[in-house]
Amino acid sequence: MWPSSYAQEAEKPVIIIHNSHRSRLSAMISGTEFFNNIIEYTDPKEVIRVLNQRIQISLAAMPRTTFTKWK
Repeated sequence: MWPSSYAQEAEKPVIIIHNSHRSRLSAMISGTEFFNNIIEYTDPKEVIRVLNQRIQISLAAMPRTTFTKWK
């Protein structure tokens, strides 16, 4: 069994951004089901596009909160 990371222990969501032309992703990351949010890229513009999409999806899934003014 692989040692766990702080994010995994604390159950914090992680987005891994990896330039596949520069290196290989470590076995500890690629072999762990917890780290399933990996963006492989070769062009930095692609990372921005994918992150924008994921942010929009996350925002759409958030519940709407109604704020009332204090009197």
